[in-house]
Amino acid sequence: MLKNRFVVMLPFSLLAAACSVQSSGQSNEPLGAVQQPEVWSAKDDPSLFSSDLVRVASALPTSGEVARIPWAGSYWPTYKDSINYRWAGPSSASPAKKYELAFGGADVEDAVSRYHGIDAHSNARSCTRTSQCDASLGESCARRAGEGRGYCIPTWFGICHAWAPAAILVPEPEHAVVSNGVTFEVQDIKALISLVHEGTTVKFVSLRCNDSDENMSRDEDGRPRSACRDTNPGTLHILLANYLGIKKQSFVEDRTFDYQVWNQPLRGYRILEQEEITSREANALVVEGSGAASDRYKFNPDAVSFLHVKTEVQYITETSPREGNVASRIDDYTQSSHYEYVLELDARGAIIGGEWVGRSKSNHPDFLWLPVRQPPSTVAAGGAITYTNVKALANASITP
Repeated sequence: MLKNRFVVMLPFSLLAAACSVQSSGQSNEPLGAVQQPEVWSAKDDPSLFSSDLVRVASALPTSGEVARIPWAGSYWPTYKDSINYRWAGPSSASPAKKYELAFGGADVEDAVSRYHGIDAHSNARSCTRTSQCDASLGESCARRAGEGRGYCIPTWFGICHAWAPAAILVPEPEHAVVSNGVTFEVQDIKALISLVHEGTTVKFVSLRCNDSDENMSRDEDGRPRSACRDTNPGTLHILLANYLGIKKQSFVEDRTFDYQVWNQPLRGYRILEQEEITSREANALVVEGSGAASDRYKFNPDAVSFLHVKTEVQYITETSPREGNVASRIDDYTQSSHYEYVLELDARGAIIGGEWVGRSKSNHPDFLWLPVRQPPSTVAAGGAITYTNVKALANASITP
């Protein structure tokens, strides 16, 4: 795997298997067991996105929105066999089948299932009905079309790790396209353009939490002891302000801090409250117990001043596979998360770290990543679907 400091090509095992990024590939330790330091680690450093970021808190904008809002699309759930799903009805052709009819090849749906869909989970529990699956894990008995037996697969598994970068890097398809006698509706094009973006080159910040909330080890202040403390709020604040506020460029957050992964492209943010506080007040916000009364800040010896911040972050959510172009209704697919944290500043007023506060200790992004580019040689479904063909469809769908 490439491990360049600024651009990391993440492998399929990292980006797939759920609506998720599995691991950063930047540590040899089990991710759920990594002990987080009190200051942000090298893996939380916002310079992993860019070396030219503004870090002085007073110089950062307090709100911002991206220049081109990412489009809303389906995460094409695994338990519905990914883009083999016949969204227009059981007698219709799936996006994968349409690709085969237009561009040739054989058994494209089998390849999609084997690499991205139900057959990719053939080591899971076999089932004939959902009652045989684990409801606590959100599993459903997933069966391919025409099959009586399938596998227990969590319903949140899918390709949001591929939809999110596609929604950022490629304009939303606008109308149907006829190619080699096959009509590709907007829904079909969205499915295909999402799938081929599973190989996107990205910049990645933080680690992945592999623990469930209820089984997570915490310190005396209620903070996760492991990678589940990610992302550092100072990192999030700097990247929100620089990318959404200054560059007007979207990136992706995993908005759930525990083992589930929901990758969402970001639309905008705004600082709801921001006030300077003392070290004693900072301790009182973060520390649980008698240590809260101390004037000596407990967590970062390099911090000389502090800000208490409440932030709203807007992200784009998923649609049904049946939805086509939704640009005119993008507000309906925009949702918000609210985060509260203490920012740690140095003598220049630059952000050098932070701590989550209150409910945000258990409700904050797990990791952040920036889609950079999609190599034109990319293939999906083991080579059955090529980026070049799919991108041609996407381009044709936005021309008159």
